[in-house]
Amino acid sequence: MADEQKPKEEVRKVATPVLKAVTGAEAKSLVTGENAPIVIDIRTAEEFKEGHIEGAQRIEFGTAGFKDELAKLDKSKAYLFHCRSGGRSNKSLPIWKELGFQKLYHLDSGIQGWKKAGGEVVEGQ
Repeated sequence: MADEQKPKEEVRKVATPVLKAVTGAEAKSLVTGENAPIVIDIRTAEEFKEGHIEGAQRIEFGTAGFKDELAKLDKSKAYLFHCRSGGRSNKSLPIWKELGFQKLYHLDSGIQGWKKAGGEVVEGQ
């Protein structure tokens, strides 16, 4: 009975991020479909110049400003993010979640998986 007398705790609804790991082929479908996510490439400038997904924005993981740059993005929009092979982008997941992004697609095989699926890349920039 003592439990019945305790006030009920208020339950707060906190938006939880929606995260989906995608293959190179799935990523190709996403970026060419309606409501395509914004592509965030978290590789170095040199890697980006060697070839990136057309229209991708580069925010380098491992730099002092990485979290600050992500924080500037609109959290309500959908993002597809990747690195070279999935290692760095996987390590970046806690930061994306902490910042409260609502819809994330992780290209878990990175740009290598994108290329293997026949995805085109743009060189330079």
